[in-house]
Amino acid sequence: MIGIHEIIVGNVGTVFVDTDGQDAKKVFEQYVRESCSGIGRSYGEDVTWMIDDEIVEEHFGFIAEGIRQWPVVDMWRNVYHQRPARTALKMENLMRNW
Repeated sequence: MIGIHEIIVGNVGTVFVDTDGQDAKKVFEQYVRESCSGIGRSYGEDVTWMIDDEIVEEHFGFIAEGIRQWPVVDMWRNVYHQRPARTALKMENLMRNW
């Protein structure tokens, strides 16, 4: 993809500006992993990949309207990494009562 590639991370800001699309993809994927990891400054943040000021890919983090939704994040970690069936049911109940 030709153009100016930018990677923007929620509270971190612009973390990458270059014309190399392959490097942009690596940086985007790295920050998406960090956003989902539960560790670091980019935890829970949105990650946006833009080419010439057009959004081409976007990851939505766990932060909504400035509020960290910890119970939902913790349940998501369990659903994604550990016990899908039992935790999915717990998450459904949590969301119903939210």
